[in-house]
Amino acid sequence: MASKGQDLLTKAIKKRDGFSLFGSSQKFEDAADLFQQAGNAFKQGKEWKQAAEAYEQAAICFAKVDNNHDSAQMYLAAALAYRQSRDFELAVKLLERVVEAYRNLGRFQIAAKHTKEIAEIYERCAAPRRACGFTCQLTRARRPYSANAPAATW
Repeated sequence: MASKGQDLLTKAIKKRDGFSLFGSSQKFEDAADLFQQAGNAFKQGKEWKQAAEAYEQAAICFAKVDNNHDSAQMYLAAALAYRQSRDFELAVKLLERVVEAYRNLGRFQIAAKHTKEIAEIYERCAAPRRACGFTCQLTRARRPYSANAPAATW
């Protein structure tokens, strides 16, 4: 699987850095698909670090063509692969990007879910202060109305 992943990674880099007659958006979309396939191949071979790097490159390519949802999904895949490789710092960094992207897309429940995931990583890594900060963010994110809003009268 490693050689297949490496071959796909090489093709993706050539596609991303090459010249395209049809405009750069098609070039970046094709490169993102190849990076994603490379990440999947590395993931099958349990080469988590390389999978994460490939997914991260796919996310960057999707972001260049303003495909924010797919970019967020690839950042999430990269974060999960980094977590599998025990690189929690990079996993948290990418999960923070995922949270930001989903907030910008208006997908607040998904953003809250990944904020909770960040807090859980910090709890496991014995960083309770940071975990507390993310738990507080999570409770603020789940409040449907501001504190100044009148209470519902049902």
